[in-house]
Amino acid sequence: MASSSPGWGQPSGRARTGAPPPRSSFKTHTSPLKPLQDSLRVQMSLISVNGNTTSSTSGFDYQARSDGTSSFALCAGSVAVVGTLDQQGNVSRRYFRAHPNLAPSKKSSSLGIAPALPRTPESRRRAAHSVYDDGHAFGSPSSEQGETLKKGGIRLGPSAFTSLTLSKDGRLLAAGETGHNPKILIFSLSEDSPTKTPLVALSEHTIGIRCLAFSDDSRWLCSVGDIHDGYIFLWSINPRTGHARLHSSNKCTSHVNDVAWMGLSAISVGIRHVKVWRFDTERPGSPSKSPLKSVFKIDAANSARPPSPVPKTFPGKNSLLGILIDATFNCVASLSLTKAVLGSDKGDVCVLDDSDGLQTLFLASHLDFSILSVNFNFEENVIYLGGGGGSVKPLRYGELHDSMVLSTSIRPCDRQPWSGNGTASDKPSIIALGSSLDRLLTIGSDHVITIQDTAGRRNSFTLDAHDSPVQSIEILQQPNLQQSDFFTWTTTCVLKFWTIDGVCTKTMVVPSESPQQGYNQAGDELKAVGVSQDANIFLLGYQSGMLRLMQDTEQEGATLVRAHNGEITSIAVYYRESSGSLVASCSRDRTIQLFRWGSNQLSLLQTMVQAGAISEVRFFENGATSMLLSSSSDRTITVRVQATMGDSIAYLQTKIITLRASPLSMAVIPRSNGTLIVSAMDRQIHEYGLTSGLHKRSMRIADNDSNEVFNMSSLSVHDINVYGKKIMLVVGTTTTDKSVRVYDYESSTLLEKQYGHTEGISKIAAIDNTWDEKTLRMVTTGLDGTIMIWQILAGLITHESSSFDLDNGTPVDHSQISRRPLRRMLSESTLSSFQTPQHTSSNPLAIYPRHPSPSASCVRNGSLRPRFGSPAAKAMPIMAPSTTQATVCRYIQHDSADGSASRHPLTCRSRETLMDTRERTKSMDNLRSGGLSSEFVCKTLRAYRECLSASSRIRNSEPYELINELRLTIEAVNMDGGY
Repeated sequence: MASSSPGWGQPSGRARTGAPPPRSSFKTHTSPLKPLQDSLRVQMSLISVNGNTTSSTSGFDYQARSDGTSSFALCAGSVAVVGTLDQQGNVSRRYFRAHPNLAPSKKSSSLGIAPALPRTPESRRRAAHSVYDDGHAFGSPSSEQGETLKKGGIRLGPSAFTSLTLSKDGRLLAAGETGHNPKILIFSLSEDSPTKTPLVALSEHTIGIRCLAFSDDSRWLCSVGDIHDGYIFLWSINPRTGHARLHSSNKCTSHVNDVAWMGLSAISVGIRHVKVWRFDTERPGSPSKSPLKSVFKIDAANSARPPSPVPKTFPGKNSLLGILIDATFNCVASLSLTKAVLGSDKGDVCVLDDSDGLQTLFLASHLDFSILSVNFNFEENVIYLGGGGGSVKPLRYGELHDSMVLSTSIRPCDRQPWSGNGTASDKPSIIALGSSLDRLLTIGSDHVITIQDTAGRRNSFTLDAHDSPVQSIEILQQPNLQQSDFFTWTTTCVLKFWTIDGVCTKTMVVPSESPQQGYNQAGDELKAVGVSQDANIFLLGYQSGMLRLMQDTEQEGATLVRAHNGEITSIAVYYRESSGSLVASCSRDRTIQLFRWGSNQLSLLQTMVQAGAISEVRFFENGATSMLLSSSSDRTITVRVQATMGDSIAYLQTKIITLRASPLSMAVIPRSNGTLIVSAMDRQIHEYGLTSGLHKRSMRIADNDSNEVFNMSSLSVHDINVYGKKIMLVVGTTTTDKSVRVYDYESSTLLEKQYGHTEGISKIAAIDNTWDEKTLRMVTTGLDGTIMIWQILAGLITHESSSFDLDNGTPVDHSQISRRPLRRMLSESTLSSFQTPQHTSSNPLAIYPRHPSPSASCVRNGSLRPRFGSPAAKAMPIMAPSTTQATVCRYIQHDSADGSASRHPLTCRSRETLMDTRERTKSMDNLRSGGLSSEFVCKTLRAYRECLSASSRIRNSEPYELINELRLTIEAVNMDGGY
């Protein structure tokens, strides 16, 4: 499989005028590998694209070759996929895309617009090379190109391809973009040509490009703009060099669906539109008295001077539709130099005959399905028509020719009525097709590509794809029962399993809940998925808050519980071999549910509440400590630590990390002893220590050549082996320009960015590449329905450049969706009975079990939002030995008469704050050094005794703990205590 081969080096761009922008860097960090990082370069290449965005026959092309092979091209976001089908049925693909910051390798020429009518408006006077300035070196930015990428001060990503065509000689590919100021990019299909640099960029259209078509001799290219663009252009193409110039133009204000060549005439079809465009290949010369002399003068003038900047008018003539005046023609294909076949949305098969220059339209046949695509097989002399309901109808050209009736001679009462039986089928429609000697390739409305052997000698196979936006991706552990590397899912409850090479191994449709009031009629949407280690059991979270535990082979006996009141946003699984795995689910209802997952059953352990909607939850194992991290929309990240009491498990809140903006994505750095990086809405990446909760450094998500910053919606951190050294890379996706970015973790330098998706990127994940530590495989899923696999290669370059049984077999009770969600709130006294793991000095954790948890605080106050100043709203700081009397008194509580915890009045009146971070750090250093340890301990004990005299009651467990600590301290200093 061939793939794109981008060159080494950082992507270039144009810096704005004025003072140079600051480089993106961490605030307080110096890279220990500075000489190495200066020479670090990353090569990121696109190796596989699964799925496509082809929505009509104009976004697909098929060419059969004389050697038995065939080529096809289709659209996949901003990537044009060109595939080759050999005689054995093997498919190899190449991916062509234009990087927004790269210039083409050859200059394109566009002629100016003539003042004579019809002419293009003055705003269209943009030369094709103005998009990519030829005054710059290869790979350098251009001023005009930089402006086209910015709208309202924001840099936009690449536009999606909506139309493309292959030249008949197999040398060129032309792809047209959508949106404002689109470009026609012409690529070379030779094996040694770059796939990221077009030969020509033509930018005459203003709004969208509907159709493209190369002529039979590959010397002419016809482009039709959107109905709001209103123009059709004819380009003269040099097949050898790819040089292009504008030859003719005209207005075309109809809605065009397809265009094709019939000899030297172009045919455009659309809504009540069939038009033939003709042109004269000779350019007019100056007037002359003798016609013979005029011919010689024209030849001499054309050879001695460059072509005139005056383009010709591209004349067109409408065909009389007759009885087909209300038809919408979706496709057209050439039958010969003077005939073409057309298909309409009501099943009409028509033939356009231009033998006598009258472009007569005949009605040849009628089908019972809407015709969306047509292709003529010259070898078999068969016309293939595809359309609604997945129908494909082959028709012999001879039979079709004998049944032709002039459309203008048919009376309305004689026309066969439209039944539309094929359109009512549940099967996806055939929106594009192509055929060769014994193969038939079809693309359905579900974006699945099917290759059939019409001779029956080989089995048919498909290139699978999602038919809706991809919600997320989950990496599978190896080995697994699905024999896959990862799986993706959509909101329509469809799961697809893929290998690292982009091959779909299995498609699974999971049950969807019954439509309820407030949800769509298609069923409940799937929002989050968790999976077991062997990929046999799945946890499914729905928009309605339902949680389903389902086996792969027993979908009917699935367990269904009402876990949340709102949409489930994330599911995390913590695998344990001894006492069963743990499952945590979070929702927009501001709750986290903790389940025990073992022996094919779920049991609710704990319900945790936060102040804001929770977007993500994940487990993290830091040595012997198991942590539960959750991020919420109230700009906080909550850290909880696992505690046990017999067989019971609970997670106690230890820290609340407060951010300046709402978090978007978080990841834990591997082998870092608890270092968390978070991307937030302030367009920065922040680094925090989980054990201390302190902020370490921040990084702006920006380009190296501009002041523009971006939001990173999804990120991951991985290391790569570069000549025996582990280099940490931060890989993420941005929502503004739809790019995939690679940053150096140490120096925070942007190493590489690539484009492919044209809609939002929902998730990025790394595939475990244990066999090769020098490369890194990343998978991105997009809302455009495509899945892209990237390969990252780093190198050094010189400076030159409750329980529910799963196996009971009972049917799923859909009435549970109307029940109240499960809850199990642990009281303060219950939480105080749990024991946390012993922590070593290298991993200290400040845990205060006598303080109420957020859940207990919220329930006691009858509100989901904690009180201001309560421990649920503020994380507990680490106390230093030099803490003053008022600080010690703040953390001594007594029990009120009703049994609820409250603070002593003296504590509430005391408002002396803690020492700053530097003083606490200095005190801890003094303690570890032993110089002033006795003084600090004595001062703390005196403050504690004064607080005891003012306190009314003390917890029953505190005197025993205090006596034990005092006894151990006396033994340590070799004093004879007579207790």
